Amino acid sequence: MIDKTRWLLTRDHRWTGFAGRVEDYLRLPLSSVLLADEAGLHTLIDDLHFANGIYYNRQLGRLYVAETTRGAVSSWAWQPNEAAPVLLGRFSGLHGVDNILPDGQGMLVAAHPQLLKLAAYQKDAQARSPSMVWRLTTGAQGEISQATIFYQSHGASLAAVSVAAPMGGKVMMGSVFDDGLLLCGEQ
Repeated sequence: MIDKTRWLLTRDHRWTGFAGRVEDYLRLPLSSVLLADEAGLHTLIDDLHFANGIYYNRQLGRLYVAETTRGAVSSWAWQPNEAAPVLLGRFSGLHGVDNILPDGQGMLVAAHPQLLKLAAYQKDAQARSPSMVWRLTTGAQGEISQATIFYQSHGASLAAVSVAAPMGGKVMMGSVFDDGLLLCGEQ
């Protein structure tokens, strides 16, 4: 949410069905960040690799986008009344990033380190999908400067973690497909 009448969302695929799977496997940069307002939907950022999680820090004027198939989180300078965001950089090597939430120390980003195992898990719950949660810290300009592993699992207790939400000194994690939640203490 930006304010009462505007919000941001990601369009993770340009195509659906078989063409959407081709888009995924070839890691084509065909997704977008959209701005929704009273006039409709407007493309804010285009040419992203499976744009997924998004977080806007209103105080800093920084927008962060998880690009799942690129394995990166991109950082953008942007104010809601400006025309186009300015790319500050991409922090790579994060493998299958998903949703992003602030945690007071930076951001927590859930990730699927093995996307092919996630695809197998969609079809068979016995084929557990591993998970990671990254803690990202930012530099002076709001760009991502460091990533550390907060949580890592082969998927035994909770497979395919897609979100990690801070809650009173702990972190609650939820899955794409599994029932239940996982509550972890801070490290």
